[in-house]
Amino acid sequence: MGGVEDPQKWGSHLDLYNRLIGTITYTRNFQTFFHSDAFSYFWAVSLELQFFVFFAMLMYVFNKKRNILWYVLGLVVIIFSFYRPGIFSSPWFRIDSLILGSLLYTICCKIHDNDDFCKLIGIGNLNKFVQFSIFFGLLISLASSVVILGEFTYLKYSLTAIIAFVLAFLAVLDSPIISFKSHYIDLIFEKIGDYSFSLYVSHIITWWIGMDLLNLWIPNRSIICNFLLSLTFMIITTILSHKYIENILK
Repeated sequence: MGGVEDPQKWGSHLDLYNRLIGTITYTRNFQTFFHSDAFSYFWAVSLELQFFVFFAMLMYVFNKKRNILWYVLGLVVIIFSFYRPGIFSSPWFRIDSLILGSLLYTICCKIHDNDDFCKLIGIGNLNKFVQFSIFFGLLISLASSVVILGEFTYLKYSLTAIIAFVLAFLAVLDSPIISFKSHYIDLIFEKIGDYSFSLYVSHIITWWIGMDLLNLWIPNRSIICNFLLSLTFMIITTILSHKYIENILK
């Protein structure tokens, strides 16, 4: 690729071996803390495993006092929105979404059979225009919050997690704000969900490789050319990864 020794992108062969070990042992986020590269985004998978191991231990210790645990974790999310001491200040220590995701599961289990609450959240009395406005408002906020709140080092991550929490909460309860009652729209979102993990594990790497290929083939190119080739390469890689790697045991 012409950039395999580039320390800012791929690194040396020794770096690649070290990052492979860090990835398969779920400690990638600690490596990323010291050096960022094309594989840095695997920090999220490491953090997820670390969190749920730690979380399972907490649930075991607070077996009969789990409500207290949720209050403590909720307080952690609030505090981390504004201040994160020590290693928690790392931009790759984003436990906000993991805490809120676990909380969402607990809440949904408790209220799933509560018809009155579900009807309230359903907001079925609102007209379609208001429902679409709320949905796209939340979606746009989710997509832009990190950029708009760029100067707020920690709040931008916590707020993004909170918006995602609200969207997932409405979806789980079959709110008309999320459910469009359209077979084709639902099918699109279902397919995106099916391929989401394969997309995650391949998207940034394919962007880098796409740029390397373009540097070889078309040195003088437009930004549109960069975007279209990277997008095409990313989609193809995602499909192949989903079919031949993610589902290999199915």
